[in-house]
Amino acid sequence: MSINLNGQSDIFEKYLSDKYQSYRKINTMATRDNERELREIFIPLTINEQKKDGGNNDNPQSIVVDGFPSRFSQGNRKNLIVDTAGMGKSTLVKRIFLDLVDTRLYIPIFVELRRLSDRKKILAEICEMLGVSKDESRINEIRSLFELGDFVFILDGYDEIPLDYRNAVTEDVVSFVQRYDNNIFIMTSRPEDSFMDFQDFDIFKIEPLTRAMAFSLLEKHDSGGETSRLLIKKLKDNVYDTISEYLTNPLLVSMLYAAFDFKQTIPLKKHLFYEQVYDAYFEKHDLTKGGGFRHQKQSNLDSYDFDRILRAVGFNSLKSQKVEYNYNEFIETIKTAQDSCKDLKFKATDFRADLLEAVPLFCKESFYYKWVHKSMQEYFAARYIYMDAQYCQEELLTAMYNSSKLEHYYNLFDIYYDIDVYSFKKNIVLPLLLSFQAFFDNNYHEVDGISDNLVRERIGLLFLKKAWMGYNNSNTANEDFEYLDKICDQQKIQYTNMVSYTVNDRRFCIVKDINPKRRLLSLLKVKMPELFISSVNRKSFDENRLPDYSFIDIKGVDEFSQNENAYRFCNYSLIRGEDPVNLSLDYDKVKAEIENIESTQIKKEEIKKLIADL
Repeated sequence: MSINLNGQSDIFEKYLSDKYQSYRKINTMATRDNERELREIFIPLTINEQKKDGGNNDNPQSIVVDGFPSRFSQGNRKNLIVDTAGMGKSTLVKRIFLDLVDTRLYIPIFVELRRLSDRKKILAEICEMLGVSKDESRINEIRSLFELGDFVFILDGYDEIPLDYRNAVTEDVVSFVQRYDNNIFIMTSRPEDSFMDFQDFDIFKIEPLTRAMAFSLLEKHDSGGETSRLLIKKLKDNVYDTISEYLTNPLLVSMLYAAFDFKQTIPLKKHLFYEQVYDAYFEKHDLTKGGGFRHQKQSNLDSYDFDRILRAVGFNSLKSQKVEYNYNEFIETIKTAQDSCKDLKFKATDFRADLLEAVPLFCKESFYYKWVHKSMQEYFAARYIYMDAQYCQEELLTAMYNSSKLEHYYNLFDIYYDIDVYSFKKNIVLPLLLSFQAFFDNNYHEVDGISDNLVRERIGLLFLKKAWMGYNNSNTANEDFEYLDKICDQQKIQYTNMVSYTVNDRRFCIVKDINPKRRLLSLLKVKMPELFISSVNRKSFDENRLPDYSFIDIKGVDEFSQNENAYRFCNYSLIRGEDPVNLSLDYDKVKAEIENIESTQIKKEEIKKLIADL
């Protein structure tokens, strides 16, 4: 190793060797328990820098990642890769780790953020991985090395930090980054409403797979064999255009392969993907053994009963916000699930063994047991709510809708919508739409000289959002942030989002306090697109006639109403840094959908009365 490690090379060499062997092979959702070389199965992904989310770089880049991107070592060396479930964030950073070990350009340190807590600090976790947690002299040497630089810290899974520890861990990570800022940092997360502590990080999103990339990934699963050939042939049929969304997501592409390999049909809904994948894992014989060999289930449970326990494990682990356990925690989680299925007799240790071998929906990493993917946990949790918690189903969905942990349930809601659309609409969609209707009724009035469409759009953009716009004639995003921070502190404004943006070579900024419920609109946009204003020309204003102002609270429909150009500019500013941006509900269509849901409820109640009379 060419980097000077001041006599500590032995511990780093061992760490890198162990981690390299751990990350070079992976179990994908498609290959079940057959490990594959990560490089063989990896599709280079493109990440796009998100300038409008407040990145410090005024020239956002698109980077194809097939190793360590040189961009991460230039300029701002703090990087945050944000995207939804299954887009390949963890696989991407493991590929970066392998490349760094091969090239010896920097020393990579891979930290699973979910393993941190209020008691387990990031430095302690790193020292434990290096095997020096009890050697104070070596810990001090490591601190000194970190201060010199030459390290790339990969901080994986910010969204997986349990909420009970989130504030403490965030404070610890921010302090660590500030202290050792001579290094490069790469953090990954699903979208969160709490990234303000990392506003000096450049944010990147993973570009969806193209159709060609999806087909290439399918071929990699069987080296261009018969299964991928037949599947690709079917997918080229226009009948399956409705599932084109799934071909943009690496996890869903792999799940599609697993489902099709087991049963040569293509599920048209997301929850059917997961169901068919589970069936494949449970029933499919191990092709590597030949002769129709099947792994013996040590628990002796059939598919139905095994699924019952998994549903309870999924729900309980979602409730505790854990995707990873040590041995004792894992056994206790299984026993807790068993308590809800008292008619089933099996040993928790046998069920644990089945989850690792016969039905490998968990994998073991060092001393930890984790779901093969967090979305599998969410799938089983969603089915638990639907199938096992009917006595309190409405209360559960309502509690999740009103929970401070709402952001952790978005992917579960995505799955649950397809499983039980009636209950979802009744307990999630209806209260959201009623809230919008009330907000609209309280804020709408005609504004002189402003088109009604723009007024309605303004209300949609302010729903579940407070916003303050600022102009400081500054030169950089950091100057904007300092200006806004000072005003917000003076006026005691709490915010979740701060964005700097440029129009006609002038820098503007906006502060927002976004209610977590607003992100449910992104889900509705996919599931119920008819509820939204169809199309708005976002930049239909004269950039040479921008309004003069310093700091304005956008309270409703009257701000910037001096002329329509200023009004359009304000509406444009309200969506800076948001994705997707077109999330303005259509009032008339919302009213119609409320009537539809309530009418369905009345019919359901009438049917119940008829049954009672029998």
